[in-house]
Amino acid sequence: MKYFVKILLVSLFFLFVSQVCAQNTRKTKKADKAFAVQQYFKAAELYKKAYKKTKNRALKAEITFKQAECYRLTGVDRDAKRAESYYKRAIRAKYPDVIVYLRYADMLKRNAKYGDALQQYKKYVKLNPTDIRGEKGVKSCQLAMEWKVNATRYQIA
Repeated sequence: MKYFVKILLVSLFFLFVSQVCAQNTRKTKKADKAFAVQQYFKAAELYKKAYKKTKNRALKAEITFKQAECYRLTGVDRDAKRAESYYKRAIRAKYPDVIVYLRYADMLKRNAKYGDALQQYKKYVKLNPTDIRGEKGVKSCQLAMEWKVNATRYQIA
């Protein structure tokens, strides 16, 4: 009888764990579908809910990166700051794809943080030397910082 109770308890435990995991994948799949049809605001909210429910660190890093992508792709200026924040969190969470450094640098540059963006572009170039986007980012940040220092006397009215 004790043996039967133990088996029943272990089975119930695994059933509970599998239901929680399935629920997390359902939430991320829903968010992925919204992302695929370019419903970035909706996808960001769904990713936020999925993030709260999951315990897996790798999945949390992936969800954080996807949230950053949502905010980057909305094209709204206030969301560029959010995207920057989420890319930084994805890097801290050790998101495995090096593209996170390029995206983070792009958002820093978009938010006029040229020095920080330059550092991130250099990291990206070191990690992915074959991608020309990193070198272009380095050059654009260097030029932007130079132009900021050597401003012209012309003003746009």
